[in-house]
Amino acid sequence: MVSNRKFAIGSECRLLLEEAAGKHLPFIITNKQDNNWQVYHSTFYALKMHRIIVSLPVPDVSTSQMEPAAGQEIGVSFKKGYNKFLFVTSMVAQEPYEIEPGVMAPSVTLLMPEQIEKVQRRAYNRTKVPAGERISVSFWRTGNPDQGVVWEGMLSDLSAGGIGVRIPRNLISDLVPGEPFHLQFVPLAGFEPLQVNGCFRHATELPEKGEVILGFKLMGLEMEEGGRQTLRQISRIVTIYQRRAPISEHSQMTS
Repeated sequence: MVSNRKFAIGSECRLLLEEAAGKHLPFIITNKQDNNWQVYHSTFYALKMHRIIVSLPVPDVSTSQMEPAAGQEIGVSFKKGYNKFLFVTSMVAQEPYEIEPGVMAPSVTLLMPEQIEKVQRRAYNRTKVPAGERISVSFWRTGNPDQGVVWEGMLSDLSAGGIGVRIPRNLISDLVPGEPFHLQFVPLAGFEPLQVNGCFRHATELPEKGEVILGFKLMGLEMEEGGRQTLRQISRIVTIYQRRAPISEHSQMTS
């Protein structure tokens, strides 16, 4: 619902970025290359007029080196206080920046956004599916239609940043960290199906059950309005899961 959205706009937006730059906060960059979502890590350096100076983005797991280009659109997300902040911007230039007297570092200049959306950080807490709920998840590789394999697992946990899927160990053998996937599931009875893009991060063995929990990082939701709507829907679902779970089962881990 639009009424639940919260934004930093105008002077509040600038103040927020000035604080982030003053503390050299780290942040995540999302970028689409060759129809696949890529993730990079960077740090705020400084603000100059309507520009943001940041460190040269460093690739995440199995991500190729970014080649910054003027006009390239990216998604940015960072944590501060009780919120996670999201905005979309574009690159202006790649050039050296003097991080301290006589010390130059490679950097990228970004356009100042007009607004920054706020999402409560608790939405990014990995939250288990409520007891008694059995939620099927279909997932398949993206960008490789020749594979043609669709897996079916059960939703283990969910957050605004990731999803865990439980599946028999003998059904999974060749997943590679960083591989892109498409996932689809109905989070609760009466809800519309959710379709998200994610990249495989890790597998956690459950030897007593002969199963594994596959961890996927959600990708690209902050880049487009449809994705941000899905992100808000996931946040509401996570809140419902948290309310239904006993306090002892609440996870404090973030995706």
